[in-house]
Amino acid sequence: MKKAIIFIVALLSINVFGQSQKVLEAGVVNLEKALASDVNGLVASGIYTIVKMKMAHPDLKMETLHHKMKKLVVNGATAEIRYKAALAVQYLENPWMFRDVKLAECQNPVAMFTRMATVLEEELLAAQ
Repeated sequence: MKKAIIFIVALLSINVFGQSQKVLEAGVVNLEKALASDVNGLVASGIYTIVKMKMAHPDLKMETLHHKMKKLVVNGATAEIRYKAALAVQYLENPWMFRDVKLAECQNPVAMFTRMATVLEEELLAAQ
């Protein structure tokens, strides 16, 4: 448990702005570990951090994280994790749908996932 807490603190301290490619790649590796964790809070935090990283660095390669999140959509331990993973997968697969969601308005997980859900709902309703 102590390792998980230390890992959470390290994960949350990742600054997604102005980082070198090496640091970002190391962050991706840590996020892969977060998504595989048995600690639900760590998984949820990892999903949030992945979306923020992708917003800040749209060209960052995240294929492995994308694949792991697709698995979480079906096999996540809780409904919250499955829902957040589904929103994150939508963001990774259809970033154009979320073009109006700005990083500045996503300073906490509740704000970000609420905003993403609203945008997704609006896009789906507009398509009908």
